[in-house]
Amino acid sequence: MSKDLRRYVGYCGLFCPSCDWRNGVIRSTARELLSILERNDELKYIAEMTGAFNYEELMKALNWLSTKPRCNGGSCRAGDGWSDCPIRKCCKEVGVDFCYECPNFPCEMFAKHPLFGESFIAIQKEIKEIGLEEWVRRQEEAF
Repeated sequence: MSKDLRRYVGYCGLFCPSCDWRNGVIRSTARELLSILERNDELKYIAEMTGAFNYEELMKALNWLSTKPRCNGGSCRAGDGWSDCPIRKCCKEVGVDFCYECPNFPCEMFAKHPLFGESFIAIQKEIKEIGLEEWVRRQEEAF
């Protein structure tokens, strides 16, 4: 399996170039929304008067998202991404490149973790079935 191709795919099977954290879309969108909110005080007033949401918490979240560093163009294999990802930790402990290579696949982590599930299982099965090279080619075409 080519190391060059693996750098584009997380242990979980996500195609890194399409990730909005990696490509900076989340950060730039949060910055844009912050700018809009700062120019439009009426939203804060409406939020406070109606109790619709906590405006200060919204601003706190947007500030965090707007300053969160994006990946450095690598993948979780290069140390980028979510450092506490349970999928990454497990794959590294077991010594596999992808979950489907594990004898316990699919394990409880997929069923019980709120971020993973059937869609991740399907990705893993697809990579196993068609091979990493073909899978990456298809992702690049779709991207």
